[in-house]
Amino acid sequence: MAAENPGVPDSVVREWHSVLSEPSGGIDPALSRAAHANPNLHCPVTPMSRYSYSRILVTNITVEETRRLLGSLFDGAFERNTLTVGEMEIEVRRNPDAQSGGVEADEFVRWPVQIETEPVTPHGETTAVETVSRILESLWGARAQAVAACDFEDELPWKGGIQRLRDSDDG
Repeated sequence: MAAENPGVPDSVVREWHSVLSEPSGGIDPALSRAAHANPNLHCPVTPMSRYSYSRILVTNITVEETRRLLGSLFDGAFERNTLTVGEMEIEVRRNPDAQSGGVEADEFVRWPVQIETEPVTPHGETTAVETVSRILESLWGARAQAVAACDFEDELPWKGGIQRLRDSDDG
């Protein structure tokens, strides 16, 4: 194992392999992201697709207002920070990169609300564009500013919101 995973202790590699070979056959999405993020660890994890994750940054609306809006949109209830919609999980929380006070519109990475979407099954990836589009359109309809950061921005309305920001800056 050491030869396959230079610089990674054998105990860590054994732990990864034991978790990944769970009889349930399911792979925890957080574990999958961690495995893909570690270039030194070679393990049999199904590659993530471009639809495996999205982050939406939001301003002009609070975390609680966002949860109420999305709960109503998807006719569901949040448990802690997470709403499960079909085969997708939507997490709404305060953006850890947010700055106190106002920020410029083009500094959306520092907007106060962060929404993350992640499929919980491979089928969930097929609904990622539709789900994220509905979230964005609902936020814009509530007069919030929102920008999606993901690998499928080009398939979303207004290119995930970045085009709305650019158009508002021009006019």
